[in-house]
Amino acid sequence: MALLYLGRAAHIRGDHVRSNTLLEESLMVFKDSGDSRGVAEVLLELGRVARAQGDDTRALALCRDSLILCQKLDNKSQIAFCLTTLAGIIQAVGDAVRATRLFGAAERLL
Repeated sequence: MALLYLGRAAHIRGDHVRSNTLLEESLMVFKDSGDSRGVAEVLLELGRVARAQGDDTRALALCRDSLILCQKLDNKSQIAFCLTTLAGIIQAVGDAVRATRLFGAAERLL
């Protein structure tokens, strides 16, 4: 969990290279330990970092993977976080209607 938080902190500071390194390491730890919830959280954070780096394709793929895993875990609050992150990315690439639907779905969950 510490690696995830350190990765988030690096992202907040704008150090995306360091953030990616820490988050990828965290992802391996969670996968090795069988912690699906941790994997889902890291995937979402990696998606946020990818978005900050301007890689919308990677960001969407990572967020979708996180969303799928969260749905399997029936983790409604994490599903909502995934939906809001996806909505922000989709809005940024110019699909306001779809983004609005995703924001609405997240609101209903919360």
